[in-house]
Amino acid sequence: MTGMQQDNGSFSSVALRHEAARIQLARISVARDRPLRNAVRALAAIVAETVDVARLSIWLLSADNRSIRCEFLYQPHTRDVFEGSVLYAQDFPNYFRAMSARRVIAVTDVRNDVIVEEFRAAYFDPLGITSMLDAPIYANGRIAGIVCHEHIGEPRQWTTADCEFAANVADIIARLHVESQRLQAESTLGSVQSHVMELQRAGTMGRLAAGMAHDFRNLLGAVTGYAELMASTAPDNEKLQGYSRELLHAVEHGTELTQELLTLSQELPCRPVVADLEQVLLNYRSLLAMAAGGRVALEMDLAHDLCRVFIDPAQIERAVLNLVVNARDAMPDKGSVLIRLYTAAPHADEGQHVVIEVADTGCGMDISTQELMFEPFFTTKGDSGTGLGLAIVQQIIHHAGGHIEVDSKPGEGTRIRLYLPGISSHS
Repeated sequence: MTGMQQDNGSFSSVALRHEAARIQLARISVARDRPLRNAVRALAAIVAETVDVARLSIWLLSADNRSIRCEFLYQPHTRDVFEGSVLYAQDFPNYFRAMSARRVIAVTDVRNDVIVEEFRAAYFDPLGITSMLDAPIYANGRIAGIVCHEHIGEPRQWTTADCEFAANVADIIARLHVESQRLQAESTLGSVQSHVMELQRAGTMGRLAAGMAHDFRNLLGAVTGYAELMASTAPDNEKLQGYSRELLHAVEHGTELTQELLTLSQELPCRPVVADLEQVLLNYRSLLAMAAGGRVALEMDLAHDLCRVFIDPAQIERAVLNLVVNARDAMPDKGSVLIRLYTAAPHADEGQHVVIEVADTGCGMDISTQELMFEPFFTTKGDSGTGLGLAIVQQIIHHAGGHIEVDSKPGEGTRIRLYLPGISSHS
């Protein structure tokens, strides 16, 4: 197996340390007075110390097998906890194939292994990770997730004992989840059914949007062809040339709408990386100021040295740009938009999230508007709005494992907070 070597001696100090840790882990359980999160926290501390890794994380596989979501990520040197980041099979196909084909994925040097090549520039290099040991978590005979051990420093040769221990840890995590599910089955049944219905509805809407986008793109191609043909047949007819330019300009707007529909259908490829959102927003500051317009003052209050997130920076630019444009349109005379960046935990004892907050001094929204504001094709702008901007914002944030909060009252402006799960400390 890649990155694995045999131990010398069946009772080496490493083997004895692993055996002592197994005894500790066997005593961890989930009960009503000890929820799953507490059990996982205790497990992570023991495993990170035993295997001596810089990062220990647990990722759960989605029901459709298309993504894994970080349930718990622990950095022992800082004692930081993160959760919520999402990795998609479409972005990392080689790794997902390996995950389903191996009991342990042991990589000595991430710079030279094709299995994890997809992660190198986006994930390993920014975090300084050199070696990786992953073990799939099985439940009911199927892969349910993966436990990941990440090493920083000189490349590390994983021993047979390390790999066996990682597989044991994966089995213990599976046991803890079974215990937790048994305790929570009745209380969570209603919310799970509601969530499934929401996902099914979102999938139907995505397929509808994709079909519309493809058909619309074909029509735009025909319009473009005829507009160019019209211009070429009468190069000296200024009026006809003007009509052609207007048609092509309309096609450009139609293309933008097509891209929005494709984004809504999740067909546009993403390039997620470990990103510093302060730097991302600073890079787009001039673009955001232009979007706000001359009558609206744009201000930024960006905290420094925040935890990093795993997301496509272009998607963040698109989400914030949509919010700034919406804020501008809510202030027809004048006003201000404040973009804040800070760290927060959405709920007690949850992992760190980076929050992008966009607040305006505009007209605000009533409750009925807030209930519909993220619905595709819902707009308060009449014929000038597509009703896709906020739906796309929600889709981008949910795609990254985050969520959105909204505070607004008529006449008192609107404050929208985008919560994005952290993936690592700043440095």
